[in-house]
Amino acid sequence: MQIQGFRLAACTALLALVSSACTSYGFARQDIGLRHDAESDAVELMVVSHDLLETSASSAATLAEVAAGKRLVILVDWPFEFPLDQMEDSLRDSADPLAPRALAFLQGIAVEEAGVWAGPEGERSLYQRLSIPHASQGLALINEWINRTSLEQETGESIARKWGPRTGELFEAHVRAGRSWLALEQGALVLRAPLGPDGAARALEELLREVKGEEGDASLLWLAEALTAFSVADGVATLTFGPGEDGWIRLRPVPTPAAVEKRWAPAQGAPLPAEPPPGIARFLAGGH
Repeated sequence: MQIQGFRLAACTALLALVSSACTSYGFARQDIGLRHDAESDAVELMVVSHDLLETSASSAATLAEVAAGKRLVILVDWPFEFPLDQMEDSLRDSADPLAPRALAFLQGIAVEEAGVWAGPEGERSLYQRLSIPHASQGLALINEWINRTSLEQETGESIARKWGPRTGELFEAHVRAGRSWLALEQGALVLRAPLGPDGAARALEELLREVKGEEGDASLLWLAEALTAFSVADGVATLTFGPGEDGWIRLRPVPTPAAVEKRWAPAQGAPLPAEPPPGIARFLAGGH
């Protein structure tokens, strides 16, 4: 399964664009939804971050901007923070041959809806609904970046140490052949990752340790809960995250707690709504 290895590869790809030490704000948990329209190849992305937390002196101001529609979204945890406007600025100044395609893709992403509401115990939650056109083109770019930067950073050595030599060999062959990692297929998000018998055994060990409440890779359990299909064939693990009856692919990650955090207290102003808008509420209710 080697989720940690995929996270490392994705991290190195993102760091080619933007450097960041930690997320701009935190949260206790998230509801993430993706809905793909195959005809238009557009993705509707819903991100609801519950119990917002300040992780730095600038968190409060950032959260106020994001709630007002700023193009910044955090998925799960660092390094998956996407300050889209800042990323566009970096790409304009980049000599990377993929930069023009990446810039054109990012320029199409729009925040359609954003805001906050206050829960019964004082917790604040943030909702964001984004539209992402040409989603398959975006995934193709991510796949290219992961493969290229994995070779440049010699990520295969880290994979071999973590998941075993056979999985390391398969990883190296995967990236050298330029194979796909992520794809949208029939409304599902599909992750394909090289996996040998040694990696499969270690992934199962990590998952069992987390089920038992021991220290392990915290990404495994919530990803396992979101799976709709899993198979291993010819040295490749295929993880399918399929949509529900309403078309939404749902993920419920629990991020790693930050070293310093406190509940976000927005500046004094108009009282916050006591519940999310109807469309957001329907999305949240649909996953339960």
